[in-house]
Amino acid sequence: MRLLLDTNALVRWHLEKLRPAAVRTVRRADLVAVSAISAWEIAIKRALGKLDRGDYGKCETCGKEIAEARLEAMPAARYCIDHA
Repeated sequence: MRLLLDTNALVRWHLEKLRPAAVRTVRRADLVAVSAISAWEIAIKRALGKLDRGDYGKCETCGKEIAEARLEAMPAARYCIDHA
């Protein structure tokens, strides 16, 4: 059996909050795939959380501001160009 996990299922799997029946289904699968867009969606949601906390646009490594041009090109950027 092949499965394609959506973003919600992927996050719940990672956080170990997937319902037991779903866990059994994933474990029985021969192939479990995840769309590349899920990674982008998670990055965007993470960036949105940063807006709420007030630390959006700051490098997670050094704490310096990420260049505006970089954020325009990649709004979910987590690192300045020096730490990318």
